[in-house]
Amino acid sequence: MRKKALVCQVVVLALALMGFGFAKWSDSVVVRATAQSGSVKWGIFDESVWQLDEGTDWHSEMEGGMLNYDQDTEGKDVGSTSVEVTDANEDGVKDTLDITVSNAYPCYFNEITFDVINAGTIPVIVQIPELTWMETESELESGVVYYLCSNGSIISEYDDGFVSPEENGAVIEVMFQDNVSAQQHPGEVLSESICFHVLQPAAQNDQYSFSLSIEGVQWNESPIPAGSVVD
Repeated sequence: MRKKALVCQVVVLALALMGFGFAKWSDSVVVRATAQSGSVKWGIFDESVWQLDEGTDWHSEMEGGMLNYDQDTEGKDVGSTSVEVTDANEDGVKDTLDITVSNAYPCYFNEITFDVINAGTIPVIVQIPELTWMETESELESGVVYYLCSNGSIISEYDDGFVSPEENGAVIEVMFQDNVSAQQHPGEVLSESICFHVLQPAAQNDQYSFSLSIEGVQWNESPIPAGSVVD
């Protein structure tokens, strides 16, 4: 019996010298995971900007009826509109239309259309656009007529204090249309438009400037849900 025990001790010692260990059986697995986030890149497609006034002036005769318009029957080309696409928040993507109306006169009408493109890898929600007039900023609900007043205010017929365009001193009425709250997928292009109409209180041979800014926000961070705004 002692001989067997001695043999076992010798074997154990030999194995120990050969580098074998008798710790608990164990092994380990190392997992390395890589997470890659998507990117948001959204803005106005510069080459898509187009305006109705490309020559003969267009007129609209009715306040609040801006979609009833036609070209000047005498072929006058007096009023003009310039549009510049800019990056207002300096994030590297153009998001703002700077609009200047020159030689404005009552009834002058114009419509500006443009495309917004989702050039990123994440779906976005198109936000409510914001209009800047003088020192005032205001959100524009799609399909609602807003009045730009000579005192620098922006008002709609639904606001407290609205009486009429004339009595509120409105010089221009504007309306934004299309795609507010739409979910826009990567690579998708959507068309937007803003139209405006110069009103009777406008000064002769004057120049008016206003800006329209629009934003696309990552779908799961948008303050407005997809499809929540219906024209």
